[in-house]
Amino acid sequence: MDNPLYYTYYSAILFKAVNLNEAAMDQTSYKNAVFFSGLIVLAGLIQAFFYSQMGARIYGLESFVPWFLLLNVMSILFNILLLKYFHHKKYRYAFITLSLVTIATIVHAVVVFLILWTRESSGYLPFTFLMLVGSGVFYGLSLMLTRAGDRPWLKIGGILIILVDFFLFSTFAWTLQFPDSIPNLDSYHELATQIGLLIPLALLLNFWSELRGAKPVIGDNFPQMAFNSFFGVIGAISLLLILVFGTRMSNSVAWFAQQPQRAQRLAEPFDARFYVDGNGDTLRYRLMQPLDLDPEKMYPIVVALHGGAGSGTDNVIQVDGSWTAQLLAKPENREKYPSFVFVPQCPPGSSWGLVPNIPVVDDLVFEAIKALEAEFPIHKSRRYVMGESLGGYGSWHFISSQPDMFAAAVPICGGGNPTHAAKIADVPIWAFHGAKDRVVPVEGSRKMIAAIENAGGNPRYTEFANEGHIISESFEKTEGLLDWVFGQVRFDERVESTHNHQP
Repeated sequence: MDNPLYYTYYSAILFKAVNLNEAAMDQTSYKNAVFFSGLIVLAGLIQAFFYSQMGARIYGLESFVPWFLLLNVMSILFNILLLKYFHHKKYRYAFITLSLVTIATIVHAVVVFLILWTRESSGYLPFTFLMLVGSGVFYGLSLMLTRAGDRPWLKIGGILIILVDFFLFSTFAWTLQFPDSIPNLDSYHELATQIGLLIPLALLLNFWSELRGAKPVIGDNFPQMAFNSFFGVIGAISLLLILVFGTRMSNSVAWFAQQPQRAQRLAEPFDARFYVDGNGDTLRYRLMQPLDLDPEKMYPIVVALHGGAGSGTDNVIQVDGSWTAQLLAKPENREKYPSFVFVPQCPPGSSWGLVPNIPVVDDLVFEAIKALEAEFPIHKSRRYVMGESLGGYGSWHFISSQPDMFAAAVPICGGGNPTHAAKIADVPIWAFHGAKDRVVPVEGSRKMIAAIENAGGNPRYTEFANEGHIISESFEKTEGLLDWVFGQVRFDERVESTHNHQP
């Protein structure tokens, strides 16, 4: 891949592929180019709006995966139109450098897609990013310093490309050298995105100016007509998909935008509290007490671990981010299953466990539970941990690190470490996952269940075949779920706790 002859050969292939005839651009070709430029601008504006609302969190949305694929396919198709245009204008250096950009775009898109699909990091990402940015700089220079620069909008496009790529490379290099020195990296990326939107706009204006002097048609050239028809149809399909996938993304973003108001309402049954350990570290949490609390009785405690949407320091949104907390806060469930519901809030940049390279706050949670048990009539043999997504990982981690602490665990859309299966083989577990989950791959639950079964355990597992990451409705409707959870008692304390058992 480092051999320049390889790129020359590849460029020659592309050069022939778009060589439909000597006059390969007619009015229809330019109209297609204008339309695709407009689509790229439209998609960019939509994504810029989403990013302004959520920042880097949009990359974690399940709806972002098809959106990402659509944008990259459109970008590659647009590059093909540009290659045809550069060939027609005999801008050889622009053609060659854009060929390199197209190769880099495909490689980088594949790597990022695999990361989004598997939710696992890749060591290839920095390399493909640098390859994309580096080829982009040469492409921008070719639009500025060669004959292509005679056209003012192309020259402006080249300047913008170099500015954006230099900016991205600088922030990338700086964060590698000083990872904690750029606190507002999201705002820098948002600025780069906004500047980047001017690039397809400059190309659109260039094609618009070319359109006025273009020939209406180029004879009866069937390949040319087929090429134009193909891009006309693809353009219409792309516009439809932008609207469909954009609506899905918009719904996800709107859910997050409404979170503060919704969270305040959901958190009302829970008292806002905090725990401070001996080192001064603080854990904020919400606690819902049993209705008509009887200090002479002992009650279960449910540790409800929220997903990523509940992280923060406001001590409110974690209830909105916890399906378990919301389920147990329903009046009928509070009546039927009297218990303490403990909803800790994970600070930003931390986790409940099993997330690589992220600090864990599990010890704070365990200490807070013991502090609550010293304050309230909590049955130590009836501790339960439940959580989804980030909390699903946490549920697996909690029982793996403290297998004797919990009477049952309900990990939802999470994953654990199969090498710990022998330690938790005796812990009652009921795991849930959506088979089409693209945020947390379903293999995480499948591997844990298989490992526990191989270790002699008998876990329950429910997989929803036609659902993705958001399985809250199906999870809540699972027959017998709460009866099963509250029916679990630590084996070594069953006899001792019989007289205090509250179903």
